[in-house]
Amino acid sequence: MSTPIVWYRPSPLKGIIKFAIFSAVQMMTGVILMALGLDLSSRVGEVWQPFLFVLGIAIVIAGVCTAGMGFPYVLSKDNAILIVQTNGLVFEKQGKKVFFDWNSIDTIQGTPKTLTIKTNTGETFAINEQFVGAKNPYLAETITEMRRKILLGMMPS
Repeated sequence: MSTPIVWYRPSPLKGIIKFAIFSAVQMMTGVILMALGLDLSSRVGEVWQPFLFVLGIAIVIAGVCTAGMGFPYVLSKDNAILIVQTNGLVFEKQGKKVFFDWNSIDTIQGTPKTLTIKTNTGETFAINEQFVGAKNPYLAETITEMRRKILLGMMPS
């Protein structure tokens, strides 16, 4: 029986930044339109002012809704997970699962953008994710150390 020891999720930071920038631009556009609607210097025709003011309010509200719906969407997306188990390493992404038995792993190496697993058969598997809470070089060292302890019997398997 396999017991999970620790698991890692990819960082949602890129998605959060994307929604934050998009909603901020959207809200600033609405604020500018509202300001044009309230302009009393005759730069904007009086006929257009109520329309611009209402349109500005609608765009600001749409920006708030974009942020309010976008952030939970990004944070709830579970498209990848790396699980360190007592019997091996599991990587799952978009419904596809790859399992590596501890005895089949030769080396685990990490670069800032990729975690590379080399097997005894000469196969190389690259995980192109950046995980929350651990940079890939540190993560490779941590998984290698856990693998060593499990194979030596220092952790229950």
